[in-house]
Amino acid sequence: IKSPDEDEITANQKQYIMNFFNQMEKQWATYLDVNSFLKHFLIGELSANTDTYWSVFMYKQRDEDLLHVGPVWDFDLAFNNDNRTYPINNKNDFLYRSGGSVTGKMLTFVDNIVKRDVEAKAKMKEIWGKAREGNVFEEYLLDYIDKMEKELQQSQKLNFMRWPIMNETVHMNPVVWGDYASEVQNVNSESEGGTGEQPASQGAAANAAPAAEQKNEKTDFSKMTEAEKDEYIKNMSQAEKNQILKNLDKEKQMEIINSMIDASSALGMNVSVDSFSKDKIEYSIRDDKGSVVDISSIGVIVDDTGIDYTALYLTAAGVVLASAAGIIIMSRSARSEKTKEL
Repeated sequence: IKSPDEDEITANQKQYIMNFFNQMEKQWATYLDVNSFLKHFLIGELSANTDTYWSVFMYKQRDEDLLHVGPVWDFDLAFNNDNRTYPINNKNDFLYRSGGSVTGKMLTFVDNIVKRDVEAKAKMKEIWGKAREGNVFEEYLLDYIDKMEKELQQSQKLNFMRWPIMNETVHMNPVVWGDYASEVQNVNSESEGGTGEQPASQGAAANAAPAAEQKNEKTDFSKMTEAEKDEYIKNMSQAEKNQILKNLDKEKQMEIINSMIDASSALGMNVSVDSFSKDKIEYSIRDDKGSVVDISSIGVIVDDTGIDYTALYLTAAGVVLASAAGIIIMSRSARSEKTKEL
């Protein structure tokens, strides 16, 4: 019981709610608001939410003998993000019956409504038909995803600055896509009815995690134009870029730090290295008053021999020191001079 609070609810209230809920389970056609249940069900299926019947919010108005379902919530495993059901669009049954989380007797309870009850099935078809006539169609949903991707752009940067989990497997995630754009593409893929598979340019390489050296062996940079090199790096996932950093020796990592210090000094900023290990460099960028000003983006330097090493460049005070893609391409001979110039 979520409300009233456990420190406010009386014994009589608690018993009343328990009795009403148990009665609803036995006689759902009488005591359940089937309309809200079916809408809740369809949202869970449309969004591929494997937690739809792991935890369900329901509420009852004081002078009404109906239990309503909603609001919807708990979408961390939705949109093709659960290794138990991935890829979601290959299923030939409802999602709640295909390996997701179903607590207690909810599987039988939902079956009784959406699989076995003729009137409920007809009502669900009616609700879905009206939704399809409204805004529930592929073009609208994909446009909405694009709109929200842009709207959340700054928030997601701050979120993953505070909780840097983009390149980690979290809970039951089937794939580590490696960056925000690839995560969004995965949502798009589920909404389009695709398999959830993405080309390497959209971050799928983060799952296979091929070493950067393997990619270099298959790529002849000496025959690439500067534009082709630029495109190649843009199509690398963040996970691949991070893998390069992890494979560096300490001398190369120190070279990166020195490049950062040189670049920030040109802007009147200071780099403070907070921790330094084989796998990670943590640092802050501060102004002359000691206030933190921004964060870095990761860029990759390439020359004719292939990817040489990852360089960290600053995005400080609104000045982007690398290109919009966070990269810079230069020849080996020009690198030292160019770094100083930056």
